[in-house]
Amino acid sequence: MQTDFFLHFKKKKTPILTKLFQQSEKKELFPKVFYEARITLISKPEALQEIYRPISLVNIDAKISNKILASQS
Repeated sequence: MQTDFFLHFKKKKTPILTKLFQQSEKKELFPKVFYEARITLISKPEALQEIYRPISLVNIDAKISNKILASQS
């Protein structure tokens, strides 16, 4: 999983993300991929019929920045 990657390389990745977030804050603009999500359908196994629910997959960097911003308010 991607989160495992981030946890494993936390010490190396933190300064890079910090710089990215600081530059984005200065420019008041995040990279384009932060605004994108991939929507996919997953089936509900407990349903009698084939019922699908949509989920959106968001960039992990965007999730980290959103968590940081949410904790500051």
